[in-house]
Amino acid sequence: VPSSNEFKIKQAVPGNRQVIVTWDKIPEAIGYVLKYSLGSNIYVIGLDPETTSYTVIGLENGSTYYFKVMARSTTVIMVETSTILVKVGRTSGLQSHQLGLLVNDNDPDSIAVAEYYRIRRLIPSENIVHLSLPKVTRLTANEFTPLKNKVDELMPPTVQALALAWTIPYAVESMMLAGKNVDQVKALIDRGIASDGTQPTGSAYIMNTTDSIRSVRAKVFISYYLGKTISPHVNVQLLQANSISGTTDVLFYFQGLHAVNDITTNKYPPGAVADQLTLYGGMLTDSGSHMSILEFIAAGFTGSFGTVSEPCSWTQKFPNPQFMIQHYTKGETLIESYWKSILQVFQGVFVGEPLANPWRQYIS
Repeated sequence: VPSSNEFKIKQAVPGNRQVIVTWDKIPEAIGYVLKYSLGSNIYVIGLDPETTSYTVIGLENGSTYYFKVMARSTTVIMVETSTILVKVGRTSGLQSHQLGLLVNDNDPDSIAVAEYYRIRRLIPSENIVHLSLPKVTRLTANEFTPLKNKVDELMPPTVQALALAWTIPYAVESMMLAGKNVDQVKALIDRGIASDGTQPTGSAYIMNTTDSIRSVRAKVFISYYLGKTISPHVNVQLLQANSISGTTDVLFYFQGLHAVNDITTNKYPPGAVADQLTLYGGMLTDSGSHMSILEFIAAGFTGSFGTVSEPCSWTQKFPNPQFMIQHYTKGETLIESYWKSILQVFQGVFVGEPLANPWRQYIS
């Protein structure tokens, strides 16, 4: 009989007045008990030993329910899962069952991050693909091709995006769960989850710095979209400055420097994003004089983007502030919003918690 650490709820997918709960199969069990509750109301459903998925219906949209599954023998409960919380209702944006997770079995940090993310976001086990990667910054075409073929073969067709649970290799067009160490990545994941549905209000800062080339996004930004034209949640400001400091309302920070000062002096709400238009910000571990975007993550941001090769100062290779703010504040996830804000993504890398959704909407 497995321990409680081994018997898990694999997935809990909320929908319109329902939740689909899926759990591990215990060969020795003669049946299962699905227990769920809302406040003081507790409900118990007995299920046969062949059932490992059940749709609980008749729930209240917008309410948070507690779920637990117990495996039973003839007379006793043998083992039970941990209790999970699920908010009911069909929500906007990418869902956990639509996200694939890649893990590098040659990297203990990758294994630790992937397991933490699987548990925190309830990523289905069939959406997780294990790879054996060298711990190098870049892969050759010959190294990359068989890995891609394996992912294409094993990943379910329902998966719409990938999260990569490692920091190197970094020259990839996906969102990476990356940081300077495992604790920073776990904190990043926690911030993404904490942001969901919080509907924050604050500011977007588009910086026109003393570096005129790297400030090209500020120079071409349409003044009509300043203020709260894009979203009532976000006050878009164009500042003639190299940095901001001592603030608590930064939701978006679009920089125009090769290295950004004062980022540790601010406090950032969960879900906040930042990036700078510079040459090697996406070279996470060896960016030289160009600040690595991992510095934004270390400072408390939930997402960032940087390039790994010479992009020139072409705005189409970096996030468009208008589109990023529009998509994110309308209830799309971080990975959807960032991806849709960049016309040419092939030279860049995203770092962040892909499913972060601060302006998540419930759909009736």
